[in-house]
Amino acid sequence: AAPLPPSEMLRLNAWSRSPDDVPDAVRPYTTRPDLRGAGGDGGYDAPSEADLCSRAVVVATCSMAAMLHNLGGGTLHTAPMRGAFDFIVIDEAGHAWEPETTACASALMPANAAAAGSDPAAPSIVAALTKAFGGLMGRARAAGTQLVMAGDPKQLGPIVRSPLAQQYGLGVSALERLMDRPVYARRPGEFPAGGGYDCRLLTKLVRNYRSHPAILRLPNRMFYDDELVPCASALVGGNLERWEHLVTAGFPLIFHGVEGRDQREESSPSWFNAEECEVVKDYVDRLTQQTRMNRVAASQIGVITPYNKQAQKLRLTLRAYGMEDVAVGSVEKFQGEERRVIIISTVRSSEQFVDFDLQHNLGFLSNPKRFNVAVTRAQALLIVVGNPRVLAADEHWGALLWHCVDGGGYTGCPLPPRDPAARAQDAAAVLDSILAGELEEGDEPDSGGESGAED
Repeated sequence: AAPLPPSEMLRLNAWSRSPDDVPDAVRPYTTRPDLRGAGGDGGYDAPSEADLCSRAVVVATCSMAAMLHNLGGGTLHTAPMRGAFDFIVIDEAGHAWEPETTACASALMPANAAAAGSDPAAPSIVAALTKAFGGLMGRARAAGTQLVMAGDPKQLGPIVRSPLAQQYGLGVSALERLMDRPVYARRPGEFPAGGGYDCRLLTKLVRNYRSHPAILRLPNRMFYDDELVPCASALVGGNLERWEHLVTAGFPLIFHGVEGRDQREESSPSWFNAEECEVVKDYVDRLTQQTRMNRVAASQIGVITPYNKQAQKLRLTLRAYGMEDVAVGSVEKFQGEERRVIIISTVRSSEQFVDFDLQHNLGFLSNPKRFNVAVTRAQALLIVVGNPRVLAADEHWGALLWHCVDGGGYTGCPLPPRDPAARAQDAAAVLDSILAGELEEGDEPDSGGESGAED
């Protein structure tokens, strides 16, 4: 379909936003810049009611959409934009705080739908929001405006740093909470035509056009009940199956075991792993230069790592070798994105810091949503660089490790024992050896575990 012209689509911007921050392709769709702006630096005029009503599509953040109730000096229940839209679509709804989605919807729904607000005597924030959403969604259809929430509740949720906010449920998006309600449950016997779901309430997109089947297989089983159908074309998902640096041809996953060191600099509390940086750089070099076929452009490679310092070190390392077009960042940066090749640097090499990560919501371990997003960004090749001894102890990363081992995709340092009891016995042996003075901390005992092919 042809793209909508600026006469049919409007992009709302905050008054404080500088026009210089808006991409060139988007500027024709914005309102007229207000040269007064915030601090005299320029910004954007508030749109008029005519601006909004003359467009078929209006694009805004949740917070900007909620501001529309002030348009024209109306009150919360008499704003002129109430009921003006046939559909309110909240994209990536699983990533938004529930107050954000509630504010957006309640500001734009017809007054009779939005009036069913929260009970001030409700015992919790979530209970109040539940009642508010019940009023919105229960009356919207009769009022002529439909609310559509799109997203994946199995991926990253709202970013909430306050333990108190987490305690009261703000770490759970409205989308995720609603998906746990019985009305949205899968009932194959009752709704066979909709894959077991009531199509009047929920549509589940199960065809995956992004990833190679071998990359999709594990997250499909762990998070989506094997409902996803791999549909990526050979040009997208299969064109690195014969890359000469694969451990096993036809299996486009590599788990490269590295026994590095957890390091920090005095100027920063964040962590990095220099050994993993070198391994990542070598893979990027092989993909972009040291290959006879299936060469990959640097812009089609993404490197995901959970620590800011590791991301900084990786950018500096890659820039030094002319690979600055490789995207490097956290899982949060890659939410909703994809690359032909994804390389994951997990950083952690010492079990003693894992509890610190869990306490401060850092790293990859014991965070299923972060794991799911990280491993599903790749189209044709997924490379994981990390310490197998640390990652094997985590349910999801351990499953990925053994998935790679079983597929012939493991290389690097020796593997830990596969059996959990044997791993615990092996860890105890390491501790006993250190206490007895037979090993220095960081040395590796003869564990008798499986070993992968050396790279």
